[in-house]
Parts: sequence; C-alpha cells; structure tokens
Amino acid sequence: DQTSLLVLDECDRLLELGFQETLRSILDYLPEQRRNLLLSATVTQGVQDMCGRVCSPAYRFVDCVENAEAPTAEQVDQEVVVVPPLMILTSLFHVLFEEMQKNQYTHKIMVFFPTARTAAFFSSLFRKQLRMQVYEMHSRREQRERETTAARFGHDRCGVMFSSDVSARGMDYPNVTLV
Repeated sequence: DQTSLLVLDECDRLLELGFQETLRSILDYLPEQRRNLLLSATVTQGVQDMCGRVCSPAYRFVDCVENAEAPTAEQVDQEVVVVPPLMILTSLFHVLFEEMQKNQYTHKIMVFFPTARTAAFFSSLFRKQLRMQVYEMHSRREQRERETTAARFGHDRCGVMFSSDVSARGMDYPNVTLV
C-alpha cells in the first residue's frame, strides 16, 4: 500500500529468464499510483512492451548512449574457441599470449567463465602457476573488491580480466582489445 517506487533493474534479463508471470503478479499487488524505473542495457521489444504495461502512457525513455557511438560489441574483436577440456588451459594461454604480443603495451583482455568458481580457479592458476597478473571479478569477491578491480581495470592501459557474468552486463571498460 505504501510503495511509491518500483525499480526493475536488468529488466530485459528478468523477461529473458521467464519472470513475466511473476512480474505480473507483483504489479497486480502494487498500488496504481507509483513511480516506475525500468533499467536495461538492452532495449528489446519485450522491454518496450513491459514499459507499456508498467508505466503511464506519458512515460519518458532516457537513452544514455550517444547515437553516434557504436555498440561495444561492434568495436571489439570477439572469439569463440571450442577445445577439448584437457586443452583449455593451453589454448587460453596461447590466445592471451598472442594478443599480448600483438598489443604489448595496450592489450586489454576480458575472459568470461561460466561460474564464479571457474573464474576464481583460473585466476589463481594463472597467477600462481603461470606468473601472469590477472584481474579477478566474480560474485564470490566482496563488493568493495569488485569495485576496486573494476576501477583499476578500467583505468589501467593494459591488463587481463578473468570474470564470471558479473562483468558481462552493465559494465563498460574503455579500450578493450579482446573478449
């Protein structure tokens, strides 16, 4: 009854993950008179439809990306390499080494792993066994550590970040050369 503000962060992900019915139930429970904020890095048709259901007809769309700016995904080389499990470490090392040789003083590489545990494992392995400095970003790290890591990686001229999906959305690091 006293709710005056509804915030749906990453609303495109909520829709993607099948929470439409749950969201409808929540919306039916909330008072009609409230402010709504729907936040999304990706404005899909589903997000636009959600705006039509959740917001008043006079809702305002705020785009934080300049029209002239190309999406990050179009500016960065991205590679998918399928290798047998026993070759993952060797293959990853070679891909990283090649990029670091090509852009010796300006390489900025992001490597995504499927889980926080996998990101932590490979971060430790590369640091301790291969003596390679890597930034480590995943949900098992304290929020303060993640913020510090994100700021350092964003500011530094070169580096390698091993991350779970915690960095995949909503983060924009400048000058990334390889994902």
